[in-house]
Amino acid sequence: MNEQTQNIHWVLKVIGNDTIAVIRDTQKEDAQKAIKKSWEDNEIGRAEKAKKSRRKFFIMEKQQRGETLTGKTFER
Repeated sequence: MNEQTQNIHWVLKVIGNDTIAVIRDTQKEDAQKAIKKSWEDNEIGRAEKAKKSRRKFFIMEKQQRGETLTGKTFER
């Protein structure tokens, strides 16, 4: 939630004689997970290399901004 979304509210009115379920559509998320899994299946260790690369990038960004690196910086 942020300033743009904090005042957004939904009202859902349902009238019926049967059971109704409101569920989250995870189709897009499931497709993305399947793609990532296929990458890992084709190249074992890819996810760990990507994680290390992101961590290195994060640390370099902090250094360039002149921020102090702490032990928590390296825990990510």
